[in-house]
Amino acid sequence: VIEGDAHTPCVVIEGDAHTPCVVIEGDAHTPCVVIEGDAHTPCVVIEGDAHTPCVVIEGDAHTPCVVIEGDAHTPCVVIEGDAHTPCVVIEGDGHTPCVVIEGDAHTPCVVIEVDAQTPCMVIEGDAHTPCVVIEGDAHTPCVVIEGDAHTPCVVIEGDAHTPCVVIEGDAHTPYVVIEGDAHTPC
Repeated sequence: VIEGDAHTPCVVIEGDAHTPCVVIEGDAHTPCVVIEGDAHTPCVVIEGDAHTPCVVIEGDAHTPCVVIEGDAHTPCVVIEGDAHTPCVVIEGDGHTPCVVIEGDAHTPCVVIEVDAQTPCMVIEGDAHTPCVVIEGDAHTPCVVIEGDAHTPCVVIEGDAHTPCVVIEGDAHTPYVVIEGDAHTPC
């Protein structure tokens, strides 16, 4: 089926044994929409308009869900999921250049955020390392918190007034604190 009018210049739907369904639509507000499906790729969607230049959703047996979105405020968003990586999210806009969230059976949660106020933030967690946090901004260049079965808590903090602070604790050493500032770097 191919249809065209003033509001919908082009619509295409195709189907065969290998590609059960393909849809392409375009109008003044949505220049391009593509939906494809076959035995290996059950669903693919690409959408684009003046506010959202690109959206892609793909799914198959190995990658159940992939989403890429982009507009003037959010240039790039990616969500991927499969049996080994249930969830990956990457977001970026003028105020937040990069955000990444990843999770699988071995790494339940990883978050990386970057913006003008917080240059770097990382949160990682798995069976061996339940929690790792790195934060940085103009006032606190670096903060690290790590924890696992053997090291419940490690904290490193640094800013213009305190370049280095370390707190470590495990089953054998409940806590160790090392602090450094302009007079005692570390």
